Amino acid sequence: MVSSISLGLSIINATTSHWIQKGIVNPEEVIETDPAEDFTLSQRQRVEESEEKYRAACQKYGVKADQYIIDALFAYPCKLSLEGHYLNPQPMDPLTLSSEKEANRKIQALAEFLRTDTWITELDLAGGMIGDLGAIVIAEALQENSTITQISFHLNDIGNEGAIAIAQMLSQNQNITDLNLGSNSIGDEGAIALADALGNYPALATLGLGFNWIGDEGTIALASAIAKNPSLTEIDLAMNEFGDRGAGALADAISTNTSLKKAYVGFNDFTEVGRDRLINAETAKKYQVYLFIERPPKEA
Repeated sequence: MVSSISLGLSIINATTSHWIQKGIVNPEEVIETDPAEDFTLSQRQRVEESEEKYRAACQKYGVKADQYIIDALFAYPCKLSLEGHYLNPQPMDPLTLSSEKEANRKIQALAEFLRTDTWITELDLAGGMIGDLGAIVIAEALQENSTITQISFHLNDIGNEGAIAIAQMLSQNQNITDLNLGSNSIGDEGAIALADALGNYPALATLGLGFNWIGDEGTIALASAIAKNPSLTEIDLAMNEFGDRGAGALADAISTNTSLKKAYVGFNDFTEVGRDRLINAETAKKYQVYLFIERPPKEA
């Protein structure tokens, strides 16, 4: 984002240089300030160490360090936000073999950096279009990371293979509190793998799986995990493909779970039967859980 100040000028941050390249921001209207000027001395030292680690990883894989990623390191304390920054060539572009290899090396370098970094606690890769291969590489690295607790893989063209790799990461890394996998291409196979990892996962509070391709079998597996999970407070399963069987399993899970507060379940394929089971479960819990769902019209 670009922060506005008086006289209509803008302070440069992690995304401004990208917007300048796209012609969205006029470089003459940008004040270039030290992106880390508000960091404490110890914070600045730590982020500079992270920059050195990232550059070393890029050198290892023979790619030029991505200035956007370096800017993002300095933008927010303990957060690496690469939202909307393509780490792979755009799918609509004609790909050459060299560009594919370059993208793969860039993702490998980022993953190598994340493996041992201790500065970042929040990682946002939304819109990076890393695909299954990118998700596999990054998930494998995150098995060894002990500081990142919040991850967004939103809108990354991740399918079942990538979801399985992320599930394997969760089985090794017990520190994740927020995981967003919304707007991908995850189906039942990926959902079942995630469910296997999440049943007794001790830390997870929010799970985003909206706008995927999860049907009844995947939803039933997730519902079984939700029923057992001791920490989950919010789940998003809106805009998937489950029907009455999946809705019924979720209703049972809502009745059993003691931590859940919000469940986004609307715009799926269940009928009034499934909808009523969900609403009845919500009512039975005395609205301790709120369902975001299409509700029947109130009688006059």
